Amino acid sequence: MGKYVKYGIFAVVVLTAFALFTAPASWAKPASPFPFTDTQTLDNGSEINIQLYRRGDEFLNWIETPEGYTVVKNNAGVWEYAFFPGDSKLNSTSVKYIPGQDPPAELNLEKHLKPESRPAAICAQLWETRPDM
Repeated sequence: MGKYVKYGIFAVVVLTAFALFTAPASWAKPASPFPFTDTQTLDNGSEINIQLYRRGDEFLNWIETPEGYTVVKNNAGVWEYAFFPGDSKLNSTSVKYIPGQDPPAELNLEKHLKPESRPAAICAQLWETRPDM
């Protein structure tokens, strides 16, 4: 076997081993299991701290209450219960989340709702919610 063939085989083996050992580092990482705290303003003007949980990974993610209801933040910065109309994105019910209170029964909310993972729909959702430039 020639000198260059040995180097070629060695290079292929090293590159293959490198790819196998570094590939898991590029996989999606799950969201933190620990809650984060945000401030919510009540109707009487007082502010309370609320705990929320991030769910999903860096490609598909959403926010849940400790009770498991999915919430979204509206344009005014208020956390509201979310519903899933089937168009791949979560929409607000316009009902404010208040810790310790169940959502109104007429909303018929399901727990642990999440957006669909269709890439085109996610890109469209991100495009709609982009900040003004």
